[in-house]
Amino acid sequence: DIGAYEYTEVIKDTPFSGGTDVTNYKLFSIPFNPLNGDADAVLGDDLGEPPSDWRLSIYDSGLDDYIEYGEEGFPELEPGLGFWLISRYTASISAEGTPTPKKGFPVELKPGWNMIGCPFEVEVIWDDIKTANPGLIPDVVSDVLYEYEGMYVMKNTLVPWKGYWVKNNDTAPCTMVIPYPQGGGGEDLG
Repeated sequence: DIGAYEYTEVIKDTPFSGGTDVTNYKLFSIPFNPLNGDADAVLGDDLGEPPSDWRLSIYDSGLDDYIEYGEEGFPELEPGLGFWLISRYTASISAEGTPTPKKGFPVELKPGWNMIGCPFEVEVIWDDIKTANPGLIPDVVSDVLYEYEGMYVMKNTLVPWKGYWVKNNDTAPCTMVIPYPQGGGGEDLG
């Protein structure tokens, strides 16, 4: 932050493989705070026009249904959220924004299944998340993190730009903190 001018940068791009088959859907997230959180502002210049060229949706456990980009209730893109994304085209996705602060990042989990994403430009180990949330995992939040790779696979690491499923087994919302990795984390992918 320099006086009246907020610091922004172009977040390095990530490759995204396209396709029109249902198996081409990918769990997706963004590891930064976009300058403009509208999905078309982040994705449109790289992937084309929604919904003919790409589609983006998020699961709402309160509704027990998906909300698609363009529908009422669809959120701004922000770190910590996970989405389903499919694109006709293979492209590199990049956008302007600011890095997520290098401190614990709170993610609200509604009762039931939740789509989350890595909020940082470095990997976060699931065991570090468990350590940062004593009494929450596995007592309230299941000790399982799922990614989709054509089928659901259990994972031990949140990777930038990817999305995941976690389950809040309680009947009330809770907050899970994703810690910034000690020493800067794993591989810097941003």
